Amino acid sequence: VSHAPSPAPTPVSQEMLDLMAAESKWGQPASYEFVFQRSCFCQPSYVQPMYVVVENGIKTNVTFIEEALAGSETEDIADGILTIEDQFRLIEQSLVGPYKADYISVLYDEERGYPLFVSIDHSKLVADEEVQIFNTLQL
Repeated sequence: VSHAPSPAPTPVSQEMLDLMAAESKWGQPASYEFVFQRSCFCQPSYVQPMYVVVENGIKTNVTFIEEALAGSETEDIADGILTIEDQFRLIEQSLVGPYKADYISVLYDEERGYPLFVSIDHSKLVADEEVQIFNTLQL
């Protein structure tokens, strides 16, 4: 009886191992609050720091931190703000599969595992589609 050799396991990148370790540390708490800020070539209101409240994995409140913008409409902006769990999925998609980015850099909080900084360039051939995300957990 002849057996075909088993395919070699696909090696897991160090970036994917880092992501898995960070997610394990994070553990998806029931609720948390954080400051989310992105840097991109987009509307000025989209790059303002936002205070985000997440309860049971759902954004329940998103507000501008800047007093000059306090009370401004945030609904359309809030839709584009990623929870920590959403950011983990974005990082994973940028590392593997059809949405693999040409460049990705992530700095995780050593104690809690959430992404402190994410930088993604999906295509070096496309100008101005890069995005950076900055997070600060509020304790």
